[in-house]
Amino acid sequence: MKYGYARVSTVEQNLSYQLERLEEFGCDKIVSDKKTGINAKRKGLQGILSRLQEGDQLVILRIDRIARNVRDLLHMIDTIENMGAGLIILDMGGNTVDTKTPMGKFMVTMLGAVAEFEYDVNRSKQLEGIEHAKKQGKYKGRPRKYTDNNSKLTHALDLYKNSAKTVKEICEITGVGRTTLYDNIKKQGIRRQS
Repeated sequence: MKYGYARVSTVEQNLSYQLERLEEFGCDKIVSDKKTGINAKRKGLQGILSRLQEGDQLVILRIDRIARNVRDLLHMIDTIENMGAGLIILDMGGNTVDTKTPMGKFMVTMLGAVAEFEYDVNRSKQLEGIEHAKKQGKYKGRPRKYTDNNSKLTHALDLYKNSAKTVKEICEITGVGRTTLYDNIKKQGIRRQS
C-alpha cells in the first residue's frame, strides 16, 4: 500500500500542491498534518507509522515534511525500514528517491546533511544580525504583554503577597500566566507574608 503524507507548519498554509502530487503518484491513502516539523509526534504521521506493513511505502513530497535534521531523518528511515516498508521522496533536487535502494539512502543522507548545514548557517546569521541590531538599539525583542503598571499583573502580585491563594488560583483569577507571574515576583524581589 502507498501512504502519502503531506504537512504544513500552520493552519494558514495550504496543502493542495502536496496533495495533488501525492495523488498523481498513485497513493492509496493520503494523510496530512498542520503542525510544526519540530514536533515529531504528529497525529497523521504517527497514524501512518502505526499501520505500515511489509512492502508498504510512505510517500512524501520533500524531506522537510517528515524531519528537521539528519539525525531525525535517518531515525525515521530506520523506523520505516524496520517495518519492512520504504520511504519515497518525490522531489529531491528534481529527482524521485526510494530509500530502499543504496543510492537512494545515500542521496537522502547527503542532501539531508546539506539541508541541516544550511539551516544552521542561516540560524547563525540570524542570531548575529539580532545581536548586532541589539547593540545598535534597533532590536528590542517581542513586546512585553504586561507592563509594571498593568492592572491584572498588579492584582496578581498583590494576591501573591497578601493572600494564601496558590499561584495556580492567582493565575486563574487574574488571567496572568505562571511564567509572567514568577518572572515579576523574582524581578521585584517579592516575598509572601507569613
